[in-house]
Amino acid sequence: MKKFFINLILISALIFIVSRILGVLVYASLNLTPWSWGSEIIDQKKNWLNQHRDEYNMLVIGSSRVYRQVDPEILDSLVITPEKIKSFNFGVNWLFIPETFYVFNNLVKKEGLKYNYVIIELSKIRSIDYANFYTTRTIYWTNFSNYSFAVKAIASSNFAIHEKVATILAYSVNYIGNLINLGYITEALSYKAHLPLYAGFPEMGAKSNGYNTLTTQPIGSSFSKEENTEARHLKFLSDTSAVTRRLHMSTRQFDKFEKNPELLKRYNKYYADHLNKMIDEAKNNGTHLVFLMSPRVDLNQYNELIPLFNNINPAHQIEISDGRKYPELYMAANSFDETHLNTEGAKIYTTILATKMNELIKMVEKEKR
Repeated sequence: MKKFFINLILISALIFIVSRILGVLVYASLNLTPWSWGSEIIDQKKNWLNQHRDEYNMLVIGSSRVYRQVDPEILDSLVITPEKIKSFNFGVNWLFIPETFYVFNNLVKKEGLKYNYVIIELSKIRSIDYANFYTTRTIYWTNFSNYSFAVKAIASSNFAIHEKVATILAYSVNYIGNLINLGYITEALSYKAHLPLYAGFPEMGAKSNGYNTLTTQPIGSSFSKEENTEARHLKFLSDTSAVTRRLHMSTRQFDKFEKNPELLKRYNKYYADHLNKMIDEAKNNGTHLVFLMSPRVDLNQYNELIPLFNNINPAHQIEISDGRKYPELYMAANSFDETHLNTEGAKIYTTILATKMNELIKMVEKEKR
């Protein structure tokens, strides 16, 4: 038995070494795939932006709460700046931190794209959900830099100890998958085979601004693979109490921190320092970076995000999550399901976002004087 385990360890070590050599010396030189190879829609949107490099001056990056709820046409008509705003929605289903940072950094550093304003939806460092665990979607971006950030941010978080351990373990497993290039060859070949399809933008439908509202029919290849939106919408309509619970949840959490400001001192210092560093780096590149807190976040997001937001420069934060201030974003009539707004709700949400952006822009202009 001892000999068996020794052989197992030696074989594993050999596989790891060979994988690293292939990854560093072979795959990198062959340049089989771009940085966006792990997500079809991220790749599509990146390609579109490259083809229209000088067309947009504002970017909004985030999850489906951005993808399905932020309408660039409304932003462009309401945000007031010396230069006319032309915004692009870089929302992607299940795009959360740190994958969001990976997308932003690559758009700016590898693609060399420049924007006057970038809005990034903020989230706690979520554990990797079971459906995506050890899959291409979670492995392709889990390089050392993102893994290191995730582990340090989780360790500095307000999570319970068992959640910290479980989340770090999940990221560690996916990081190992990244190191040994798990599934890379087959995925690279698949990417090359479908490259002509990726050059277009089927997810956007008739629009060219990245936005796609939720409807009662599946939209686009990626989303329809994940779930039937019509069934989800009908399930919500049969019982809309879930969105009311989200409103009460938001109200209780913001009340808690307002009544006890001492709780705001328990913030994730590593995460906050990272955000402020990003703000400074973006400023040096001519970009005003803004972090966004969306409505209807999960209960376990508030304890992390509210203190975090309190430690970001006000000129670089937008909070649209407080149900006391924005009850219309928690109304069943404006909802598609428990976590998303319908088309009318998206109009309201985008209008609020535009108003908030105008307030920030005035604040920035006043500081310059």
